[in-house]
Parts: sequence; structure tokens; C-alpha cells
Amino acid sequence: MVVGLAPAAGFLPPATLDRYLGQSAPLSCETHRVAVSPGDRIILCSDGVTCALDTTDLAALSVAQPSPLGFAQALIHVANVRGGRDNATAIVIDFFSEAIPPSA
Repeated sequence: MVVGLAPAAGFLPPATLDRYLGQSAPLSCETHRVAVSPGDRIILCSDGVTCALDTTDLAALSVAQPSPLGFAQALIHVANVRGGRDNATAIVIDFFSEAIPPSA
């Protein structure tokens, strides 16, 4: 199931760094807790990927590339083929063991 890109859309303009190592202000990290089940796949990617691919592309590539490494490489390849206007970074995490509920 593809959740969608909406949670990432609209926060900052593309290519904007709002937190980075070495910044003068204290570094704060954004965290989210989600429940995962066997078979779930989490994709963390930069706007270089999300600006080049939509949820239909993500779903098709996910099916065509069942390995996390192959899927991440395909995401970056397609983003680059479609113009590569920004850096394309992708991390793919597949869950294969028993369900892990979010902690309180």
C-alpha cells in the first residue's frame, strides 16, 4: 500500500535546509512513531525523488523491484532520467519479522 506523498508536501520549498549538523542553533530532530507489520515497506527519500515520481510510479517500481536495494536504485535512476533537477536520495526499509507496535 502506498500512503502518499502528502505528508511531505508543503513543509518547505524544495532544496531548503532547515536543520543540519554544524548549525549555530541547537539541532532538533523531527520524529514520528508508526506501527509496522511484516511486509510493510518504508521509503525515506529526498525531494529530488518526490518531485520526479508520483505515488503511481512508487507503487509500480516497488512491485518491479522487490529488494530494498533494487528499489532504492530504481527510484534514484528514474529521478535522474526525468531530469535530476535536485539530489536524489532514497532509503528503503522492508519489515519481515513480527509486528512492532509504536511505543507510547
